[in-house]
Amino acid sequence: MVSILIRHRVSDFDQWKSNFDHAYAIRENAGERSYHIFRNANDPSDVTLLCDWENLEKARQFAASDTLWKGMHKGGVTTDVEIHVLEEVKPIRKTAAD
Repeated sequence: MVSILIRHRVSDFDQWKSNFDHAYAIRENAGERSYHIFRNANDPSDVTLLCDWENLEKARQFAASDTLWKGMHKGGVTTDVEIHVLEEVKPIRKTAAD
């Protein structure tokens, strides 16, 4: 699995979330398959996203796209953005005999 991890602060979470929701079709057409939104329990303006992508190339393209950066600006992102494109490492499965 390939994922994009994004962390940033937003000026108004409700505005940001509305903008994020309206961009669903854009992200889906770019290769996003699912997403999770997390808010810092001590600071609700600190938002982290974990988005699963169709493949590595599409994830990289979207992470570097003007579409993403313009959308974040429109949504009220207020700080430098952390973006990480991640590839899942499958765990080793141990058996009862190990």
